[in-house]
Amino acid sequence: SFQLVLADGSNYPHTGTFRTLNRAVDPQTGTILVQALFRNPERLLRPGMYAQVRAMLEDRPNTVLVPQAAVQEVQGAKMVFVVGPDDSVSLRTITDGGTYGPFFIVLSGLQAGERVIVQGVQKVRPGMRVTPTLAPAPALPAAGQTG
Repeated sequence: SFQLVLADGSNYPHTGTFRTLNRAVDPQTGTILVQALFRNPERLLRPGMYAQVRAMLEDRPNTVLVPQAAVQEVQGAKMVFVVGPDDSVSLRTITDGGTYGPFFIVLSGLQAGERVIVQGVQKVRPGMRVTPTLAPAPALPAAGQTG
């Protein structure tokens, strides 16, 4: 589905549906033409109006997110320090599914509810015991704002 954001920043009340996708990439802009249809019963949309379109590409309920600050990249592998039930640290490789605002989407390697070290990652090593403190999670992006 598609969401239309009007020039004043407000969301258009009706979602759009996919119509066509051009196969060719515009070599000057690097863009692909996509057409979507939006109902216009209130006649709010006029020819020549400016708007932004957001596309919902995939819905992933119950997705595990990890702050990007918690992720270390070592030779192309993404890793996080996980704090176990006994407060000992282990290093774990994760598979990420891209970014969502200030987070990485975790496809594998981490379960919901597991604790990761976000600050001070340079000070810990696997096997160390730590005294964790919970930090507030970063705010989730507003719908469509995946930065």
